[in-house]
Amino acid sequence: MIHPGKWEFPRGKIEDQEIPKEALHRELQEELGVEVCNLQFFEASLYQFEPGSTIFLFAYSCELTMGTPIAKETQRTAMAATRRVGYAGLGSSS
Repeated sequence: MIHPGKWEFPRGKIEDQEIPKEALHRELQEELGVEVCNLQFFEASLYQFEPGSTIFLFAYSCELTMGTPIAKETQRTAMAATRRVGYAGLGSSS
């Protein structure tokens, strides 16, 4: 675990010539082993974890079409309402 006791989202960088939706498909496959459809963008925001460490977050809703989410990098997985997670519970960007 990179940040014990903190929530982390499947994440990664948008690669050259890739649009955010393509990156989301790729990252969900790589990190959770799932495929999704009906991606609907609903928010983008800047989030500063610490001075000098700011990221741009894209939030999408989607439907699971194949697979069961399994953390491929040893983390536990859980589903939670966004109000339960809150920004205070997020891990850093490293």
